[in-house]
Amino acid sequence: MKRVLVLAGGHGKRMWPYSSTQDKLMLPVAGYPLVLPLLETLQEQGFSEIYLSANGRGWTQLTQYLTASGRLGLRDALRFIEDSKLQGSAAAVAHALQQLPADISQLLVCCGDVALAPENLINFLQRADSFSGPLSMLVQPLDDAEGHVREAAGDWLCAQVAGDRVQAILGHPRGGVSHRLGGCYLLREKALSEVQYTAPYMEAIQVGMMPPQEADLAQTVANLLQQGCEVQAVVTVDYLVDVDKPWHIMEANRRRLHYLSSKLAESATTESCQVDPTAMIRGQVVAGENVQIGPGVMLEGPVWIGSNTTITRGAMVYGPVVIGDNCVVEEYCRISPYSSIGSRCQVGHCAEIDGILMDNVYAVHYMEFHGIIGRSSDLGAATVCGTLRFDDGSSSMKVEGRRETPRYYGNASYLGDFTRTGVNAILMPGVRVGAYGVVGPGVLLSEDVPDRTMVLAEQNHVRRPWGPEKYGW
Repeated sequence: MKRVLVLAGGHGKRMWPYSSTQDKLMLPVAGYPLVLPLLETLQEQGFSEIYLSANGRGWTQLTQYLTASGRLGLRDALRFIEDSKLQGSAAAVAHALQQLPADISQLLVCCGDVALAPENLINFLQRADSFSGPLSMLVQPLDDAEGHVREAAGDWLCAQVAGDRVQAILGHPRGGVSHRLGGCYLLREKALSEVQYTAPYMEAIQVGMMPPQEADLAQTVANLLQQGCEVQAVVTVDYLVDVDKPWHIMEANRRRLHYLSSKLAESATTESCQVDPTAMIRGQVVAGENVQIGPGVMLEGPVWIGSNTTITRGAMVYGPVVIGDNCVVEEYCRISPYSSIGSRCQVGHCAEIDGILMDNVYAVHYMEFHGIIGRSSDLGAATVCGTLRFDDGSSSMKVEGRRETPRYYGNASYLGDFTRTGVNAILMPGVRVGAYGVVGPGVLLSEDVPDRTMVLAEQNHVRRPWGPEKYGW
């Protein structure tokens, strides 16, 4: 029997403000939880038992979602392994092996916080099947096909690859490597036994580096290489995004929508879908039950629309876009390409949305937003998100004490779950608002707002005499 272990037990602290209320594997990418495409692909590839190493919050949120969405077959294929206190991926694998059958000879290990095209996993399994060494691993080139730097080596666990073999492993190096790790490993008997001997910190580092006290699978690979073992490298064939920080959700969403667009051949609507004759529709539209597309609407596909959603009164939607169930999109609002709107959202009255709205968001009345809005949030009229700095640069953000400048989406704004903004709030490029946060009326926000914090503007009023005497009366 083929067995797979999905690692999803990390605390996701670098994902703030969304980590305060959601587990990382549940963050929405193109309308679905981040981990869902991986789980579905694994099931399609014949993995009838999927072990999920996660904390209790992640397990509960995932199984509740699978139950509510009717994915009972996938839910029943999952096996929960508690991983709330373990430090590092190798520690999680070693812990899981104690609960797996004793006669297991190989184990597929996938990181649950990596958004990747199904073709990557399918190709990896096919290539790894013909390799007899102790370990095969998925890797992604740091440079794109034109030789331009796609990823900074210092942000990732990396490998030096020659042909289809791993030559060396380095953690967050200054350079000198060709690939970053892709989050998929096939461990055979020797690698499975080596996991338990992995040091509780990364030894494969350059001088001057400071690794955390965690036992990582990358160090297991380094140990095998040091022992003279051959390790297979399988290079990605399509998109892969390691979702580690808020702007990675935006990147994964864009890459996933681009991928889905390339696979969509024609429109698909149900008999209950109603389209007003004045609506202008170009490109493919996929619509669920009881969708209503009303007068004056302009849709440029591809657009995916969930059940019981109404798009009406001059709304403009420029795909690729995903809109969830039970939404109202109306009154000359504009939804930009590569946006995702969650379920039970209302967008209307000249609102402009470019990014991701999670479930149950209210964004109405002359507003402009670029970034991510968390669940059950309410944006006041004329809330504006600045997207362009006067110096044309990108904003830096502090992540776990480290100042970073995102390669993409650094000037977007990131609002956590259950946030509110008042009338005429202005969000400067790159700000983050914590869960349960409030940005009051007229606030010009240029700094991050911690969880459970309200920010209000103070005014100083000056009163002076004024009347007809000013004009000589």
